[in-house]
Amino acid sequence: MLALGVALLLPSAARAVPPAVVSFGGGVANVNATTGSEDELVLSVGGIFFRVDAPTSKVLAGGGPCSGPPTQTFVSCLTVVPGGSLQRIAVNLGNKDDTVNLSQIPATVTSTLNGGRGDDRITGGPGADRIIGGRGQDLARGGAGNDTLNMRDGSRDVRIDCGAGTDRAILDRIDPRPRNCERVSRR
Repeated sequence: MLALGVALLLPSAARAVPPAVVSFGGGVANVNATTGSEDELVLSVGGIFFRVDAPTSKVLAGGGPCSGPPTQTFVSCLTVVPGGSLQRIAVNLGNKDDTVNLSQIPATVTSTLNGGRGDDRITGGPGADRIIGGRGQDLARGGAGNDTLNMRDGSRDVRIDCGAGTDRAILDRIDPRPRNCERVSRR
């Protein structure tokens, strides 16, 4: 007698991608985007709150005076706390095609925006920004402050615009001609 074996192949469960994490302490808001997900993050300040909206991805409160709804579509952080108010924002994007926008942040707040891998869309705020494009064909815009855009990564970027202020762009030879950059260095 022959026994026939039948294997039922089911698709493996989709791996849940962790949300971006937002924390605040010592005057610094840290936003660490998700690896493996295309994040869209919009940062803003309203009154005494710093807010990160994630309209197409998820975001989670990771520490300090931050909280958000179970839907993980935004996180708010109380920024007037012992140890100081919001002075600096540090954003680390993941390894996909991510978007971050700081155009609604006050000019008194400085930022460091690290694009990571992927074709990112990075928009700085009106304060002094340090934008690091990371590997990929990025679109980077500085704000009104005195910005530094370091887009030297071996990839040809899509567009580089330093914005108003006295700005510096550090570029690859293959990058497009930057707009509104007072100092440009290429290698």
